[in-house]
Amino acid sequence: MDDNVERPVKQREKHVRFLLDEERNARPKQQYRKTPKKLHAHQPQQRHAGKTEFGDEARKDNQIAEMYRRVIQMTEEANKLKIETCQLVGDYSELGKKFSSLEKEKKDFDDEVDRHVQEIDEKRYLNGLIHHLEEVDRNMTFEPCEVLGSSVSDGFLQNRGSLSEI
Repeated sequence: MDDNVERPVKQREKHVRFLLDEERNARPKQQYRKTPKKLHAHQPQQRHAGKTEFGDEARKDNQIAEMYRRVIQMTEEANKLKIETCQLVGDYSELGKKFSSLEKEKKDFDDEVDRHVQEIDEKRYLNGLIHHLEEVDRNMTFEPCEVLGSSVSDGFLQNRGSLSEI
């Protein structure tokens, strides 16, 4: 990943250097006289006549160097921000994976809860049915009745074999 980050930085630095060189070359070159200018009587003699020109040139070079330094500093800051962004994107994708796994676990848990609720509902229904049948059984009274001179319960219990013959 560092190679990918370094490559654009170097290209930008080359481009900045190229622009600075073009700016220097675009300035008109100063023509220097080979012989000093003759002064008129009312003009004081100038000892350092070319010093201001060189000072201006040096000042411009310093400004260009300062701009170049700031461009490099901003490029380094941009690279740091790009690296931090890549890390944040990686962290975000990890969070996305964790979130999707948590969603899957929640879905599985919800399915399990639904199964347990269904089992509880079935048990409740069966318990209610059993309770209802017990109530019906308690309310039912068995009264023996006489059939051909004997009670059904006595005849059934005593003559079990005779019922199968019929």
